[in-house]
Amino acid sequence: MNEEEMKEYYEKIKKEDEVDLDWLIALKRIKLDDKRNFFNLVLVIFISGFALVLPNFLFVDVQFTSIIGTIYYLAWYIFTIYCAVMSYRIYKKCW
Repeated sequence: MNEEEMKEYYEKIKKEDEVDLDWLIALKRIKLDDKRNFFNLVLVIFISGFALVLPNFLFVDVQFTSIIGTIYYLAWYIFTIYCAVMSYRIYKKCW
């Protein structure tokens, strides 16, 4: 190997190491922010559910006045919470 090839090889290795280091730093940050990420996910789900149900409280809608409508919204909340918990468990298994 001549000097120029050695420099190119060194730069290539240096760039690859930087990428690996960036990934390690990112993984460390993800592990540190695990609980905060989970609570943010739950908060987003509850806010979206509140935005879905709020108009029915303000403007008494036909759907919400019936028992079937009430059961529908209750089932929707249970389903979204279940999805959040399951996605978090899968997320924890991957890391």
